Parts: sequence; C-alpha cells; structure tokens
Amino acid sequence: MDVNRIFSLKKPCADCPFRKDGTMLPSLHPNRMQDIVHSLHEDRPFHCHKTIDYNKTDKVDQVDDATYCAGSLLYLTKLGEFNLPMRMGIALKLFNPELLSGHDEIIDPKDYDNKRRVSERNDLSE
Repeated sequence: MDVNRIFSLKKPCADCPFRKDGTMLPSLHPNRMQDIVHSLHEDRPFHCHKTIDYNKTDKVDQVDDATYCAGSLLYLTKLGEFNLPMRMGIALKLFNPELLSGHDEIIDPKDYDNKRRVSERNDLSE
C-alpha cells in the first residue's frame, strides 16, 4: 500500500456517487448511498470505485492500492466534519482539504439528509 497515494484524488470523477448531477446514483442499490454516508460518519474511508481492483477476491486486497474518493472527502469537508482517516491524513501531512476542488459539484450534506428523511417517511407511509 502506497500511503502517499491514498489521498491523491483531488476532484470527484465524472460518475462519483457524491455528484449533484447523480450520474451514478441510478446504478446504486437503493440504500447504498445511505450506507456510504453512514460509514463515513463511523470513521471508515470510502474508496474511489475507479481505483478498486475488482479482479481480486479478497475485499482487503481489492482496496490495497485504492485511493479515497474525492467526492466523499468533499462531502465531509462541506459538512465541516473530518472522519478519522482524514484527520490522520492531515496529521501525517498526506491530506490537505484546501487542495480539494469541485465543491460545487458535490451534493450538499444538509440537502441530502433532508431528502433521505423525506424518502424514509414516504416509505413508512406506504
């Protein structure tokens, strides 16, 4: 694992699940985005799907050379929260949130949370 590579992505990719335009969201399992956000708040990193080696069978091996998703880093930055991997990256001088770009392309955490709550209420009322 190349620790210098972990934070190398500075901008969300075209089909990042955190993008406002939602190009990847339709292909995700219905609750996947909620699971991703939840895991971020539990101090787990979210790896960029383009850097995961899906040819490997072991999940740990799949992300051995993967980078953290820039969209997830921006999402937490916009929220004003840094999870443990981000704080460790800052402490080790591997991550500088000021170098991230694409803030306007990423979903607003507060808007996402409100939409999720409305969706959950609609599911309960059906």
